[in-house]
Amino acid sequence: MDNLEFSQENIKAQKKKYYASFLWKLTVAIVIVISLQFIILIPVSVIKKMLLIAFTNPASSLSGLFEYSTFEKILSVLAAVIQLIVLTITDGAGALFLYYMTKKTACSPMKRDMPFGYWLVTFLICFGLGGIFMLIGSIVETIVLAPGTVIRTLFNNLLAAAPGNVVENIIYADDSWLYFFAQVLVAGIGVPIIEELFFRKLVIDNTSKYGFGAAVMISAFSFAAFHFNFRQFFYAFALGLLFAYVYAFTGKIKYTIAFHIGYNLYSALIMPVATRMMPKGTIESLLESTSLLSENLKANPDMAMDAYNIFWEDLKGIAETPGFIFGISVLLLVRLLYFFLIFVGIVLFVSFLNKAIKMRKEMPMGEKGTKRCAAFNYGAVLFYVLSGTIFFVYYLIANITSIFGG
Repeated sequence: MDNLEFSQENIKAQKKKYYASFLWKLTVAIVIVISLQFIILIPVSVIKKMLLIAFTNPASSLSGLFEYSTFEKILSVLAAVIQLIVLTITDGAGALFLYYMTKKTACSPMKRDMPFGYWLVTFLICFGLGGIFMLIGSIVETIVLAPGTVIRTLFNNLLAAAPGNVVENIIYADDSWLYFFAQVLVAGIGVPIIEELFFRKLVIDNTSKYGFGAAVMISAFSFAAFHFNFRQFFYAFALGLLFAYVYAFTGKIKYTIAFHIGYNLYSALIMPVATRMMPKGTIESLLESTSLLSENLKANPDMAMDAYNIFWEDLKGIAETPGFIFGISVLLLVRLLYFFLIFVGIVLFVSFLNKAIKMRKEMPMGEKGTKRCAAFNYGAVLFYVLSGTIFFVYYLIANITSIFGG
């Protein structure tokens, strides 16, 4: 009996050592990614601000070429494009480091083909899971950012100042074709390829020795945590779990790359193209009219009818803009298609859940207690500390930015 207990403890220690050995390397890879981003992007931000300051100098030759607002827009677009490129390069650097650190111990899952019918169903399920968990993430994000928003609102009421917007990670220059193409190539294609090689192939190949149960969870959780915000964490975890199971079952990373690219391109390509069908300035005009209606209703509740009349007059003027009806129709169709895909994805997920569970039983998921070994070891603790610290700093800065209006 003592020998049996010693043997079990020995196996448990071996498992912890195995997972810890990979997880500390994964943690270092993520540190490399984040460090490179700071090293490259902070100078870019400083240079942008210096150029804006230099532009206001009367002696500057730039002031004779552009208006300040135009020059600021050009710099914002260039900075956003550079940020996208840097994100791709740094992600690739992290993946390359992890590859060289683990290439001698990696072991790919057994190869299996995925019939097109299964491929299509799985792709549609991506939208169902993504839509539901994106909503959950947005709710959590709103709650976490609530302190800054509440404090800012109190200051606005006391000082009668206009509320500011919560800072965004990347400036979305939606009327720039340069940024649009960069977003399609980087966010739509480049990043999904790197992330699948990073968080699916490298992670699962190096954590599946004792079964796919722990490997799939590590893949999904690390992928979700790597986004470092709650708005993306939940849907990244859900999709990461789906992609991890697909790769573990088929052993072919091309399937998950295809799913990831297809899903990302909807938001990076199809939705922006539909938005660009709208005549320039009409979306801004709609937002301004809606904002004005809200302000008028708050300021003069008794004059609600007059406020609505002004709003409808504005709408009529916007609707008469050439190409508006066509543009708004395309935009609405694309949005409706997205909600339809979410609905279909949810229905298919529920319908095929039993079949997926049966397929899961065909995979070696690992002995009881293996996931606990993967979750509690020094490598995992390092990863938790890193992720938790970045999440805390991100939301602390976001709340402070919200309080002071960006």
